[in-house]
Amino acid sequence: MDFTTFLKSFLGDTVEVVVGSTTYEGTLVHVTDLALRVEEPPVTYGPNVFVDIQDSSIDYVRIPA
Repeated sequence: MDFTTFLKSFLGDTVEVVVGSTTYEGTLVHVTDLALRVEEPPVTYGPNVFVDIQDSSIDYVRIPA
């Protein structure tokens, strides 16, 4: 099983994606061979934010239990 296939099994789940010193936390909404998309809730008020992250820049992905 490769990384992309593994991540696709968590679509719709909450994930934490670490890129350098930045952590993105939200719902995993899309996975391709080159990138993934996380939907983050707003910090205070407003619409959710979609963050696209290239696979090559990901340090690790945590799936909270």
